[in-house]
Amino acid sequence: MVERLFVEQDAAGSNPVSHPKMDIIDLTKKLVSIPSYVDGQTDEKEIGKFIYDYLKKFSWLKVSKQPVTNGRFNIIAKDKYPIKLLLIGHIDTVQPRQGWKTDPLKPVIKKGKIYGLGATDMKSGLAAILSTLQKLEKTRGLMLLFYIDEEYDFLGSKKFISEFKGKIEPKLIISADGSDLKIGTGCRGLIEIKFAVEGRSGHAARPKSGKNAIDWSFTAINNLKNYLEKFSTKELGKTTINTAFFQGGLNLGQDKNNQLILGQEGNNVADVAKFTVDIRPASLDLNATKVIKKIESFLNINGLKLINKKIKHDLSPWLTKKSEIKKIAKIIKKQTPIKHSFPNDTGFIDVQMFWETFNKVPCLTFGAGEGKLAHKPNEFVKIKNLLKTGQVFQKVINELLC
Repeated sequence: MVERLFVEQDAAGSNPVSHPKMDIIDLTKKLVSIPSYVDGQTDEKEIGKFIYDYLKKFSWLKVSKQPVTNGRFNIIAKDKYPIKLLLIGHIDTVQPRQGWKTDPLKPVIKKGKIYGLGATDMKSGLAAILSTLQKLEKTRGLMLLFYIDEEYDFLGSKKFISEFKGKIEPKLIISADGSDLKIGTGCRGLIEIKFAVEGRSGHAARPKSGKNAIDWSFTAINNLKNYLEKFSTKELGKTTINTAFFQGGLNLGQDKNNQLILGQEGNNVADVAKFTVDIRPASLDLNATKVIKKIESFLNINGLKLINKKIKHDLSPWLTKKSEIKKIAKIIKKQTPIKHSFPNDTGFIDVQMFWETFNKVPCLTFGAGEGKLAHKPNEFVKIKNLLKTGQVFQKVINELLC
């Protein structure tokens, strides 16, 4: 790792303090080398500590840890002025997948690319933010948020939002969780629901003697697909649905852990089914309640019963109009040609939650990662795009806050 020394003043403005200065490439490699996936043994504490200690070296920032769960925490830093720009990034990654050709936690530079877990999603973005601070003496209106659990259950963003809702009024929110040097200004929402359906058992030789919960559940899902077609929009495209889990059979009761015991013999009409649907709504008019009502109504009409439903996510779409970010687009254009990502091509981005909470303030994503490689083995970031992203963030902060 290449390290250089730079000098800054302490909080009193005297007694210069020397500490290592890591460029954006060094920082990306360092962040990749700190595992921050969540699996019961590993989490974001170590990378959070590194970022916290790094930020504490900038005397013009007030840095704090925001407890979230089980010792895991967000890191928040801000200057002493009213907030104009909230700059955010998540510090977790997905778990390592099979198929890596190198050690995913030992970053490798090859042919102008940095390979490693999170290089694309989104440790290169974190490095772009952190490296920019080294080029600043102070800011007027900057708040930074580095948060946990984006890849899992959004615990970090939810905690920040619950604490700061109504307390801050940022004028602009930028997430470094972007890709391909494209400006992102929207995404479809996320509705995830688990269902349990009860039919009626019978003899397989006489299928009509029962109500097959498996067959009718599949029919209900297909009926729902047709219903969702009307929730399409010009800006965000089609509303889509994915059946993420399905299980069914003959109800034999529950085990000691209250888990359903399913008979698998072929001579029975299955009387119970469980399934999970993942819906990406393109319209603000669609929500989890409407989805549940549609499924329940279809089942009831056909003689089955919805015995349980559990909503995991009920998140609406996000869309910032391009006209709202003209000033930022002009700044970005000074560093790289303007390209926009298509909202219907992206997954759910939790920027939506910040947008909705803070009065639909203009929000955008921008980053260096390779969008097609997110959550895949052998992900990488192109060094030229990484450098360009750092330049963009520096330019934005300089022109808005310095």
